[in-house]
This record gives sequence, structure tokens and C-alpha cells, in this order.
Amino acid sequence: MALVDCVSFYANAERVFDPTLRDRPTLVLSNNDGCVVAACPLVKALDPDIMGKPWFQIRAWCQAKGVEARSSNYELYGSLSSRVATILGRFSAWQEVYILYPEICCSAPAAISMASSPDPALETRGHRGATDPW
Repeated sequence: MALVDCVSFYANAERVFDPTLRDRPTLVLSNNDGCVVAACPLVKALDPDIMGKPWFQIRAWCQAKGVEARSSNYELYGSLSSRVATILGRFSAWQEVYILYPEICCSAPAAISMASSPDPALETRGHRGATDPW
């Protein structure tokens, strides 16, 4: 049995889609760019309390720190979430896909639970290589 949690999924999806963001602190804003709903680890290192902060209050701070802000792009997140599920499905005969949406402002990680296989050690070896090309 395995649980796969895509940490800071929205922010990291933006970084996958736009390679220029790969090594840059990136955050994602809620609908209508209201507040921060996802932040990559680089942003969280600059401000551990960044989640939920209103955009109008942190815009100047982001510019000063070189933080890239992106509007939510649900089509992109859905597409990448499906790709992750498809890739992980190759490593298990059964999977259950679900997405967590906490009530309070927080990133929405995608999680996938996979049943055990005859050889779980063999099953996990290829996971990293399957997603690295992104």
C-alpha cells in the first residue's frame, strides 16, 4: 500500500508548465487573485505564514523577493493530476484517486492510494524516473 501526496501541487504544476519558474519561488492565487492558495517550498522558506495572505497585502513583498505569482489555472492542474494518476497506475493493479480540498486556505494536494503488489519494492523503483521528464 502506498500513499502519494503531491505537495504544493498547484505551485509545482505551474513550475512544470513554465520551466523558467523551476528554480524560482512561485505561488498561486485563489479565484480572482484574492489570496495565496499554494506556495512552493522556496516561498514557504521566505515566509512560513504565506498561505492565505491577501494578494494586495503581499504584492510589493513578492516583487522585492523575486516571488512569481500565478492565477489559478484549474485546466492545467486537472491535466497534470490526470497524468500523475496515469503514470502511477502503471505501477499498481489498483488505485484510488482523490483530491483533498481543506476548508481553510491551503494547497490542494492530489493523493493516490495504491494497493500492494506481489513485490512492493520492485513497484516503487520506477516512480521517480517516470515523472522526472516533466
